[in-house]
Amino acid sequence: MTLGYDAADRHVRTTYDDGAVVPILRDAASRIVQRTIDPAGTAAAVATKHLYAGDADTPFATTTGAEMTRQVGLPGGAP
Repeated sequence: MTLGYDAADRHVRTTYDDGAVVPILRDAASRIVQRTIDPAGTAAAVATKHLYAGDADTPFATTTGAEMTRQVGLPGGAP
């Protein structure tokens, strides 16, 4: 496995020994906004996007293809 970093020393890419690649896109605040899994061979790549509200560090939702998962806090901080 090989890890790639940008000029700001942020992790932006992982390349696996089997040829699979996982590039990571970050926004100006250094938050991960998209992670794509591109498997080796002919399998299609799958992108996961993280959606943020304002300057929050935690995404309020995640999308993969046509599916959206929304993060909802519970009363009292229950997980």
